Amino acid sequence: MFKKLIKGVFCLFSVICLITPFFVYANANEKNEAIIIACVESVDELYQNTNGIVSGYIPEMIDILDEYLVSDVEFVYMTWADAMEALNQHQIDFIFTGSNVEEREGIYEFTKFQTGLEKMYLYTLPEKAIYYGDYEEINHKKIGILSFTAYDTFFEMYTERLDLETEVIYYDQIEDLEQALDNNEIDFIASSNIFDHKDYRVVLNYGSSPYYAMTYKDNPKLDEMDFALRQAYSEKKQDLDELYIKYFENEKIYNPLFTKEDSLYIQEKKSITIGLYDNNSPLSEWVDNNPHGILVDILNKVSRVSGLEINYVKADKKLLPEENINQHQLDLLVSLDTSYRDEHLMGSLPIFTSDYVVVSKATIENFPLHVKDIAIYFDENEILDLFSSDFPKATSTMYETPYECLSAVMREDVDMALINSYVYNFEFKNPYFNDLEVKTYYTKNIATNLVGLKDDKSQLITVVNKAIDSVTEEDVKLFILAHSNHVNRNITLYDYFYPYRLPLIIIGVLSVLCLVLVYFVSRVKRKEANQKIEIRSVELANKTKSNFLSQMSHEIRTPMNAIVNLSDLAITEIKNPEKMEERLEDINRSSKYLVALVNDILDMSKIESNMMSLHPTPTSLVNVYRTCEKILNTQLMEKEIQLHFFTNLSSSVYLLVDSLRFQQIIMNILTNAIKFSYPKGNINVSLKKIEENQNRMKIELKIKDEGIGMSEEFLPSLFNPFCQEKSNQSDITGTGLGMSIVKSLVDLNQGTIEVESAKTKGTTFTMIFDFDVVDKEHANQEAIESTNYHFSDKKKVLLVEDNELNIKVAKAILEKGNYEVDCATNGLEGVQMFAKSEVFTYDAIIIDIKMPVMDGIEATREIRSIVRQDATILPIIAISADIFDDERRHDLDEMMSGYLNKPIEVERLYETLYQLITKYDKTKMGLK
Repeated sequence: MFKKLIKGVFCLFSVICLITPFFVYANANEKNEAIIIACVESVDELYQNTNGIVSGYIPEMIDILDEYLVSDVEFVYMTWADAMEALNQHQIDFIFTGSNVEEREGIYEFTKFQTGLEKMYLYTLPEKAIYYGDYEEINHKKIGILSFTAYDTFFEMYTERLDLETEVIYYDQIEDLEQALDNNEIDFIASSNIFDHKDYRVVLNYGSSPYYAMTYKDNPKLDEMDFALRQAYSEKKQDLDELYIKYFENEKIYNPLFTKEDSLYIQEKKSITIGLYDNNSPLSEWVDNNPHGILVDILNKVSRVSGLEINYVKADKKLLPEENINQHQLDLLVSLDTSYRDEHLMGSLPIFTSDYVVVSKATIENFPLHVKDIAIYFDENEILDLFSSDFPKATSTMYETPYECLSAVMREDVDMALINSYVYNFEFKNPYFNDLEVKTYYTKNIATNLVGLKDDKSQLITVVNKAIDSVTEEDVKLFILAHSNHVNRNITLYDYFYPYRLPLIIIGVLSVLCLVLVYFVSRVKRKEANQKIEIRSVELANKTKSNFLSQMSHEIRTPMNAIVNLSDLAITEIKNPEKMEERLEDINRSSKYLVALVNDILDMSKIESNMMSLHPTPTSLVNVYRTCEKILNTQLMEKEIQLHFFTNLSSSVYLLVDSLRFQQIIMNILTNAIKFSYPKGNINVSLKKIEENQNRMKIELKIKDEGIGMSEEFLPSLFNPFCQEKSNQSDITGTGLGMSIVKSLVDLNQGTIEVESAKTKGTTFTMIFDFDVVDKEHANQEAIESTNYHFSDKKKVLLVEDNELNIKVAKAILEKGNYEVDCATNGLEGVQMFAKSEVFTYDAIIIDIKMPVMDGIEATREIRSIVRQDATILPIIAISADIFDDERRHDLDEMMSGYLNKPIEVERLYETLYQLITKYDKTKMGLK
């Protein structure tokens, strides 16, 4: 019985022992009333308040302490003065940056473990000429200090030791303190590194002090915080150390602490020469004789901070550091940290730290025992010494570049390469090196610094070190990021295909065999098929040619016969002026129709030969339409047709358009609309902006007539060449090319065209275009608007034309427009006449493209090459009847000022001359 009782008690005790931890754990995770911690404003390293989210050193420390705290933690963002007042009123529990000084004893309590370390600095305005450590400049000056802090205690101790007298002025808020300094109400701010004073310059370090979590007397939560800190320092000290390093260990003074001696040295030295190695991308390389790379960016930051201009010189990798410095007359050399162990050299602080790695083929056996030869691309024996214990029997072979080092490993000329990890990652972008691998076990972290001769570079090294200390980790990360995606220019086509060489060889051999087989099998069939195609092609070509010649013969003969017969009649009626005028008007109409007919044929030839191109210029579409309206005015009056125009565009809106081709679209459709409209009918033209997005504008052009219309069956073939629907109106003629040209021009402008039509109901053409908008200033420069294209004073023109009749006609037209004309019958004669003339004799040259002796293009080139003021700016207008000149327009653009097709349109000639001579006169005035 007694034994059973003992067993029962033991079991009950065991159960209690097992379940007790669960209750304890549950209680530990039931948070009590929250601990409230003040976040002091302007302490960016400790607290960062972004959109209500608090981060920084202290919040991250609380994250570490959280598992040891029973209570939740809340952060309250406030000024230092408000935080002290809130602590006195027991409205908050802790300020985590309290210095445990004598004045606070008996008033406040502190945690036993420190929460950080602050460094005390004296700050002033950057423009004040006060050097670091210049105590006399501090004596008898006004010092601003934040109220309720311990900075006055530390500063007073410092000044007493140096026997300095100062006037201390207290401010409740950091903003008031900084404003007082900005307004010169005080001379200095005595503060610490936990406050954000990046806009000011440090002139003194007056001490450092640990800070603690500070609270009011008898706060019951002090024990809880002490316990959490004790546990964290015991169990998670590494996390706390890493946190401190993250925010403070690499702390930088953003303005270098230059003493008076440093500043005078900088003023006297002004610039230094630094040697830098090439072919070390992304660390350093020379492109077009300019240095680039991560190290260059770091040194440029050092230059900006120190005020010393840096001149870079390409160093020789084959020379030792001291030899490089002497041979290239360098002040400093960018070298590895091991180099300044030389008794003649001294080194700076590290400017960059990176790993050096061992690279070999993945297939190498018994590594590292079989390593006999190491490839390097620099002569740094001490680096090899660092790896000598790993590869005691290996010798080194030096190569010019890292690429050559790794290539030697690929070829197995050497067993391994010793290379910087950043350089290796850059070179590893080359697929040729896919078979290589890094032996991570042998990686060594080595710093890069600046080295100089000991005898005369100590002051320079001191200045450079202070500037290097201002380069932050964030700066270096940005420099690395900026060069991380650089393209490896060493990659060749062979490199790209090397990893796939075996499959490619097999595929190549099989492909050749297949091609040979296919070739012999298909040769006979292809020959038979080609014979059949040739026969059909010849038959089709002959039929097409016959149809075209038949159609063109009929269309051209009609106006030609009219011109010949009317000319004969006009001669016989020379004594009858009225009849004579009537005949000449009929001849003029037939001539214009014949020109339009030939132009359509030539345009179709260009389109079918893919030789039609656009030449966009700043254009007002409204002005283009108005020009068409003037040209068609006579036809409209003859049939008493009313033309109505609607637009929401201003004539001052300029778009990038080929005005000639856009005018051709409007003219072809309007000409057809007039031709197929009933007398006294109406034609409506709408030109609207339907959308505008940034620098693009969508335009709708709609032309609607009330004419005879087209049948539904004919519409699908409307845009085919030579297609015309039969009509009862016998006076309607044409080639049937107009609509085909319109469709081609719309497509060339990347537009769309839709047609709606019905018999006796009329036709509507709707076109949509998308053009670039030209800014008003550019448009105003490009456009010369005028309704009168004639000058009040006489202008002189050189006409270069080989055809006697063309000379006669062109000269008559020009003289009628108040131009004085000199004539040359070939290009060489034109060049000679211009060369012999006085400067600014001619206001323009009109030159034919095709001429004997010397053509227009060569003559223009010769004129432009003559060394005189007017040769390069004189307007030169090309004229030609060649349908293929559009292909060569880009060759003419650099030399010619304008271009006109034959036969010359009189108004177009006057307009072109007026615009070009007006610009020429302005330019000429500037030269004179």
